[in-house]
This record gives sequence, C-alpha cells and structure tokens, in this order.
Amino acid sequence: MPISIRQGLGKTRSSSDALEIPGRSDRRRAFAQHLFIMDKVKDAFGPARRMIYRFLDFELDASLKELRQAGEPRAIEPQVYDLLLHLIENRDRVVSHDELIENVWRGRIVADATIASRIRAVRAALGDTGADQTIIQTLPKRGFRFVSTVDDPQEGTPEASAENGPAAKTAKPSIIVLPFSDQSTGPDQGFLADGLTEDITTLLSQHQWLFVIARSTAETFNNSEWSAEEIGREIGVAYVLEGSVRRAGDRVRISAQLIESASHSVVWAERFDRVLTDIFDLQDEIAASISGVIEPSLLRAERERLERSRPVNFSAWEAIARATPLLWIWTSERTSALPLLQEALRLDPSYARAFSLLALFHAIAAWQGSARDTVEASVEAIAEAQRALEIDGRDPWAHLALGIAFGVRRRRDPALRALDMAIKINPNFAVAHAFRGIVLAWANRVGESLDALDLAERLSPRDPFNRSIMALRATALFIGCRYEDAVAVARESVNLAPGASGPQRVLAASCAMAGLDQEARAAMAKTLELLPTLSARWMREHMPISDPEALERYVQAMISAGLPE
Repeated sequence: MPISIRQGLGKTRSSSDALEIPGRSDRRRAFAQHLFIMDKVKDAFGPARRMIYRFLDFELDASLKELRQAGEPRAIEPQVYDLLLHLIENRDRVVSHDELIENVWRGRIVADATIASRIRAVRAALGDTGADQTIIQTLPKRGFRFVSTVDDPQEGTPEASAENGPAAKTAKPSIIVLPFSDQSTGPDQGFLADGLTEDITTLLSQHQWLFVIARSTAETFNNSEWSAEEIGREIGVAYVLEGSVRRAGDRVRISAQLIESASHSVVWAERFDRVLTDIFDLQDEIAASISGVIEPSLLRAERERLERSRPVNFSAWEAIARATPLLWIWTSERTSALPLLQEALRLDPSYARAFSLLALFHAIAAWQGSARDTVEASVEAIAEAQRALEIDGRDPWAHLALGIAFGVRRRRDPALRALDMAIKINPNFAVAHAFRGIVLAWANRVGESLDALDLAERLSPRDPFNRSIMALRATALFIGCRYEDAVAVARESVNLAPGASGPQRVLAASCAMAGLDQEARAAMAKTLELLPTLSARWMREHMPISDPEALERYVQAMISAGLPE
C-alpha cells in the first residue's frame, strides 16, 4: 500500500477549477469535467463504433470481444483474447515479455511458462503451430510478433453506451470498489476509509477470474450522487462494492454492500463493529474479510444471473460459473458439475481454471468417500491439478485440489506445501485455510487445525463451504479427544447437511466415545444408509487420518457404533 495512505494525516487532495459545480467534491468535479469532454467528443465524432480486424478466415471483434472463423464464433478465454488483440494492435513490431505482462497481466508477476502457455492457446485457437509460426512468430529473447496479414480495421455498427465501458471488454465478472465514505463525527478520519478502499481493490485484483476497475477510475465517483445502476451503465461494470466508515471514540463501525448494477439488487451486505487498537491491523483485518467473502458471493450471483438468462451456448467461463457452486453440494446433485467442467474444457482445452476445478471435483469425491474408487479419484485429481499448473502456475484452485488429493492419500507434507502455496497466492482463500486445518487435524496437530478453521470462517462467514467446516471442526475435536465438544459441533453439522455422510460419521464416532450409545447407533445407521459399502477395513485403508493412533481410535469408535468389520 502506498505510504501516503498509511500515513493518512499527511495526505493532500488535488482540486480542479476547470468546471465549477457548487457543493460537489473535487473528484466529482473532475468526473463531471471528464463527462463534459466526452460528450463534446461524441458530438463531434458520433457514437463509438466496433472495430473489427480481419486476417485469413478470421475476424477479431474488438468491442464484442469475440473471435470468429468463417463467421462462426470461436471459444477463447478472455486472457487469451487480450493477448491476441494486443499482438494484432502492435503487429508492426516485436512485443516483449515485459510489455505483455504490463498490458495483458496488468503488471502481475507471471512466469515465462505462463506466457508461453497463453501463446500456445492463441496458436491453438488460430490453427497455428509453434513449428510453422505462420501467424505468430517467436523471436528468442526478444518476444513475439503477429506476422499474418491483417486487412485495414473495419468499423461495425454503433454500440450502446453500457457496452463501451472498460469492463465491457472482458467476459470476466467485473467490479468497481467505490471509495468508502467517512461518516465519523470527529476530525477528518478519511485516511482509514481511503486505506480500506485501496486494500480491498488490491486484494480483489489478486483473483485472476475477476476484472477489477482501477482505483483511479473509482476515485472519480467519490462523494457522487451516482447510483450503482448508473455507474454500471456508464462504465460497463457488473458489480459495485460500496461502504462507509464511522468512528466514535475508540469504536469503529464499517459497513459494506455488494450490488449487482443491472438489477440494483444487493448480493451481499455486512457490518463490522470493532474496538480500535492498532488502526492498520484493523484496516488489514476488515479488508481481508471483505475480500474473502466477495468470491463466493460473486460466484453465487453469477450462477443465478446465468440461470436467469439460460443461454443456448455457454462460454467456458459460464460453464465454470455454473459448476463452481455445485462442488460444495453434499447430495447427488453435485455430480451435475462434472459435465459442465467437461464442457468448459471442450470449449477451451487450455483453460487452467477448468482443469483445476475438475481436479477439485475428483479430490472432494475422494475425500467424501463418494468416488467409486478413492485411489483412482485422487490420482485423477493430482494429474488434472498438475495440468492446470502447467498452464497457469499461480492458480490457487489447482494448488487447493493438489492439497486435498495429497491429504486424502495421507501425504501430509506435500498436502501442506500445496495448501500453503494456494494461500500464498491468495491469502484470503478461505477454503484453502479450511482444508489446511483438516490436514493438520489428520496429523494430530489439533491446536493449529482449529486456528486455521477459525480463520477460514472469519474470512468468509457466509461461504456455502462453511457447512463442511463444521464437520471438519468436529473431526479435529474428536482427534483432540474433546468428545463432548465434537458431539455438539457434529450435531450442528448434521443439521446443516442432513444428506451428507461425513457429518453422520463423525457424529457416530463422537457419540460412541462420549457414551451416547443410542445416538451413536442412530448416526451409524444413517451413515450406512448413505454409504452402504462402508466398513472398518475401508476406513483403515482410505480414511485420510495420517496419525496412526488417531485413525485406529476413530475406527474403533465407529465399530462400537455399529460399523461392520
């Protein structure tokens, strides 16, 4: 974070006297001036028009962000499209790795292998090869150049204003973080609101699947009277995050809400009441909490939006958005995620996130015991996760899938390394923190496990996965010999997911050790109803508890509850 924001009180604000609007902030005046100039440009040149590049039998539509071959749309991932467009627009020269990182990856640190994989994806979409290089040429140690002949760019039909904003150029869900308003009663405390806005924007930008509007653009809406719907229409953004900070004495109240701009509906809202100790620690905590909860909230909203629209043809992203919430369902409905993930890979065979979520699908099936062959499912998960990492080494979901698959195989150390990497890439990845917690519990490191599970729930308190966290917590408590606590948490887990076998299993084992024999047998009967082939032998071979003493204690508790040998 910039030092000027951390210092807070030393921050100064620029002003503009180019266009006076009484009662509005300097940034509001600046944005009004921007609109005034843009209106003059539109008056002079007419509405914005689509630019279409034609080469061979392809068309690249720069406004619709669409690649067509012989008039038919070709599936292409947004980042691959951005790379192709940048190469075409700069086809008169060699484009370096650094330039691609700055313009396509927006300055994020990426490995050369990631750039190479995206170049391969562009070539695959165009039918080019690394050997032929008839369309894209690789110049060792210099960069890349688009060498196919491109017709003079052609203009298409005028676009509606909502489709001309910066976010309209991406198929990713787009979001703008508006400057948090300072509603404190004392002297200017705006530095806390500014710091929160900066931190949240930065943290959200780490989500590779999310298009985040730059802070400089968001600043133009500071203290404005624009509604979320108007902002969405003006800059083509799908979601607006807004919030406020109110400080009174040593207490701080921070409110935030996420709004879908098109429908003006609230996707998520939360209020945080805290005692102010270290202001920067508080700022970091709240920013991390908000960032952590945005991902599951947005994925739910995207799935609902896509279900409303029900398009005939999915894009790879739409298939992913539909599949992701299904991964955390405990019933047989979860299997409907598989054809969606396979469809995403059919549409884009180089889509890293599709590979990583397919790996996650198989890893969770192995963990839950719902796979026909636990070992085979975990092997598939590892292979698919590694394929995802070959394409994009910084996909946290691929590292998550690896961590679960290794954990299921009782390979504690590689599991923790993979989960630690997922958290390093995205420190607010609540699900990765949760699975790190259960891997630690399986190794009988219960104190560390409970801390990790607590953090996961704080980062994303309304995450659909939290139903699973209760079962994980109950398992950790059982391994730690806290049987009465385990029973209480397991009961809550069963109430949240009555059709899941995992909560019933840990409830049966915990009740058996707590002397609640009748409840233990009832839970075991329900477990066997859900998993008829479950046996003590299977548990000893496949239960992921890596500590031998804890595993045998768990199995013996299940046997006393009625589990067949």
